[in-house]
Amino acid sequence: MDVILTATLLEKVINSGVASKAFETIRTLKASGDNKRVIEEYENIFSQLISENQELKNIALEYKEAYESVNLTDEDISYLQTTVRRVIELLGIKGENKPEGIDALINLIQVDTLRTMQLLGFNYKQAIGIPLTEITAEYIRNSLKRKNSQYRNQNSRKRC
Repeated sequence: MDVILTATLLEKVINSGVASKAFETIRTLKASGDNKRVIEEYENIFSQLISENQELKNIALEYKEAYESVNLTDEDISYLQTTVRRVIELLGIKGENKPEGIDALINLIQVDTLRTMQLLGFNYKQAIGIPLTEITAEYIRNSLKRKNSQYRNQNSRKRC
């Protein structure tokens, strides 16, 4: 769910006034003396409060999911750095083949650096995930072009 929509739902629950209405209704009912009506209204109040409580729990879960989608633990960051290094090694990205800024990308994936940047609103998926995806995709495209070219060259030599 969208964080803005979640905030709107939270504002609606906060401004609903169910709790204050419940207290006012209870005060009024105590004075009435009609036990049957008191029980019915109490049931109604409890239903409203339970419903609001469930809605607040759902909102809290939405916020938790939104937070977890942009937050990395120290272990996640260490794992991410190890994985990025391994991917770069597997792709054989070295020396002249290494895109500019790849070393900066790896150095950026440090616990202290990412933690501080997250506090400032850093979106690691956009900043690291998208460029790494683009680098990997470009490497795969280039590899396939080379393999395809080599295959065509071998087939053309066999025909001659």
